[in-house]
Amino acid sequence: MSNTQNQIICPECNTAFSLDESHYALISQQVRTKEFNKELDKKVQLELTKSLKIKENELTTKHTEELNQKDKILTQLRNDLKLKEEQNKNNNQALIEKKDKEIHSFKSMLKLQETQNQIKINEAVKLKDQEINQLKNDIKLQESKNQIQTQEVIDSKEKEIIELKNKIKNLDDKQRISDLELNKKYSGQITLLKEEIHRIKNFQSSLTKEIGEDLEKYCATEFEILRQDAYRNAQFVKDNNLVNGTKGDYIFRDFDEDGDEITSIMFDMKNEREESKNKSKNSKFYEKLNKDRIKISPLAKKIAIQHNINFRDLEGTGPSGRIIKADIEKHIKIGNAPTPLKDHKPLVNDENDYTLLNPMRKTIAERLSKSKREIPHFYLRKKVYVDKLLSARKSLNKKLNIKNIKISINDLIIKAIAHALHNHPKCNVTWGGDRIIKSSSTDVALAVAIEDGLVTPVIKNVKNKSLSDLSEETKLLIERSKNKRLRADELVGGTITIYNLGMMGIDNFDAIINPPHGSILAVGKTEEVVVFDENEKITKKTIIQFTLSVDHRMIDGAIGANFLNEIASFLEEPINLLA
Repeated sequence: MSNTQNQIICPECNTAFSLDESHYALISQQVRTKEFNKELDKKVQLELTKSLKIKENELTTKHTEELNQKDKILTQLRNDLKLKEEQNKNNNQALIEKKDKEIHSFKSMLKLQETQNQIKINEAVKLKDQEINQLKNDIKLQESKNQIQTQEVIDSKEKEIIELKNKIKNLDDKQRISDLELNKKYSGQITLLKEEIHRIKNFQSSLTKEIGEDLEKYCATEFEILRQDAYRNAQFVKDNNLVNGTKGDYIFRDFDEDGDEITSIMFDMKNEREESKNKSKNSKFYEKLNKDRIKISPLAKKIAIQHNINFRDLEGTGPSGRIIKADIEKHIKIGNAPTPLKDHKPLVNDENDYTLLNPMRKTIAERLSKSKREIPHFYLRKKVYVDKLLSARKSLNKKLNIKNIKISINDLIIKAIAHALHNHPKCNVTWGGDRIIKSSSTDVALAVAIEDGLVTPVIKNVKNKSLSDLSEETKLLIERSKNKRLRADELVGGTITIYNLGMMGIDNFDAIINPPHGSILAVGKTEEVVVFDENEKITKKTIIQFTLSVDHRMIDGAIGANFLNEIASFLEEPINLLA
């Protein structure tokens, strides 16, 4: 090694240092060892970095693969879901299309059914129209026949009348000739007989008058003896005043402490049946007496006069419509404006413009006015199918024909009412002012129209009577009503009235309750209606329309409805009436 090779230059100061081989070797060794370690560290670090990078790459690759795998799975799941949704959509669409087809099919069937029903209805209507036209033609034909027959009968009767008139004329002529002949023959005897008859009549009249006057004087004397103690304000005197219309031999009149007449009784009233210049019918005398006498208690009259109340216009609640103290006090309490007694005049100027009410008509007017005014009515209506009832009635009458008994529809309705009353005791009631009175018996009142008005005889214990007994009793009561032969006990009782105007062609109506009854049943006529049966076929049925008027003070709506439905049930299934 040369000297230049053994020199080392300092990199800081550029100073050259000479080294021997041993130093050089040592320094070289040191330098080599340091750089080797450095290089080694560098290589180690590089290897480590490379290894870490590889590891990182491996991990990244692995992670990427896992992520790719997850993405594949997720993509597959999404595809599966999408496929499933598509399948469900297709299935739903298919189901919807199926339902649409079914709906369309049902609509077509319904339309077809409606068309068929309409065709059936049109055919039925057409048939009915044909029947109606046929019936109209038959009626016209029958009317023509009847007209011809009627004319023939009239012609025949006119011929008979003419013949009879001729016969009568001939007989009259013969009788006239015979009378003339007899008069000529017996004229003297006839004259004597007439004179004798006239003499006997005069004697009889005189004798009767004398006896009557003696009896009247005797009665007047005896009355004067009694009047001193028993009837201090009464009179028993002659009254032959034709002007006032109370002509009679003697009239008993009783007066209150104020001098107002409270009672009048006529004795030996003239038995006049015909009107004449000097005579009036008995009915005129009765009208005058009844008009003069106002039915009012002395105490009530005294209070009315004190308060200047016209008691002639008040309705009495006492016996026979008598005005009592409570009526006057009620009038004062409600604050009605009083009408002066002296200035009270009828609102009618011409006698021909009005007719006086008879006692029955007046009583009916008072009772029904009071009923409508004081009773809170409500009305329940129902159509009842009565084909089975009419059939049952026909069968019963066929069997009872031997006994000469005929059951009416009214009898069956009355029977149904009685059964319904038994099953619904809350409707078997009457009004008692401060209480509701329940009845244990099934008594039904029957409205009967008579010449002067309306009466309501009561059929007692209807439920326990047979239909034949009920029919006989009903007929008897109707007959006695029209002949005005009803007893007082036959007009009392009952909790409901039946009023049937169906036989007069009335469809339906609202009846006024007959107090103190809880209800009244109004019955209309039977009529045929066209309906659909259970097989949707057009058929005829017979109905009766019922209206139940109910007193709401005693019977509520639901109770009344159940009661009416029960009546309808018995009538629609009449076999239950016979059970």
